[in-house]
Parts: sequence; structure tokens; C-alpha cells
Amino acid sequence: NDMRDKMNELRVHLNNAERELKIYQSDEQAKREESRKRELKYDQHEKAAYQREQTLKKQIADLEQKLEEAQNTDQQADALEKERLRYEKKLNEQKENYKKDIAKREKTMEILESSYKVMDQQTKEAKNEVGVLEFAKETLKQKLLEEEQKCAELEKQMSELAVSYTHL
Repeated sequence: NDMRDKMNELRVHLNNAERELKIYQSDEQAKREESRKRELKYDQHEKAAYQREQTLKKQIADLEQKLEEAQNTDQQADALEKERLRYEKKLNEQKENYKKDIAKREKTMEILESSYKVMDQQTKEAKNEVGVLEFAKETLKQKLLEEEQKCAELEKQMSELAVSYTHL
């Protein structure tokens, strides 16, 4: 009974370790998916910023063309110049925002790369631990088989003793 209790205790320990490993692997997968979603979000934001910049450039070009066509009156020229300057200011603001977004994205990418390195190291450690646990599992299985054989041998001897005893 003592041996069986030890074997059951070892089985429970092994099952707990396997369950913890599955939870860890699931958490790691969720972290990687979240990182990929963040990267995709930043890529979309970058494209939108580029499109806004292109739109503003086109608007400036259109306004410059209108400015050339409206040279006949100073009043129209002044209004168009003000509008052009306003759009140029927006473009410059957009460029600054775009630069800030790029800086944020680079910082985020550094953090993500660092996270990936940590996750890779944790994965390696987990794989090593799995290897150790699998070796321990195999060792425990072998010990279990040996103990079961001993139990069977003892039961056989007890049976033989019981038969001998009844003949006495």
C-alpha cells in the first residue's frame, strides 16, 4: 500500500506538471497573437498617415494651380495664398505626427523584439523542463512496472503460502 500511495503521488505530480506546461504554452501563444495584432494595427495606421499626406499634397498642388489662375485679382490671390498656407501648415503638422508615430512604432517594435527574446528563452526553458519531466515520467513508469512486478511476485508467494498453509 505504501508503494502504491507513492506511485499515485508521483502520478498526481506528473499530471500537475503536464497541466502547468499546457497552460504556459497557451499563454505564450496568446501573447504572440496579441503582438501580431499590434504590429498589424501600426502598419494600417502608417498607411493611413501616408494617404493623408498624399491627399494634403494633392490639395496643395490644386491650390497652387488655382493660385496661378487667379493672379488677375489680388484679393483672390491673397485668399488662395492663405488657404495654401493653411494646408501647408496641416501638412507640416501631419509630417510631425507621422514622425512621432514612426518613433512610437520603433519603440514598440523594440519592446516586441525584447518580448520575443524573453518568450523564446522561456520556451527553450519550458522545452528543457518538458524533457526533464518526460524523462522523469519514463523513469516513474519503469519504477511503476517494477513495483507492479514485485507486487505480483509477492501476491504469487502469498498465494503459494496460503496453499501450503491449507495443506498443513
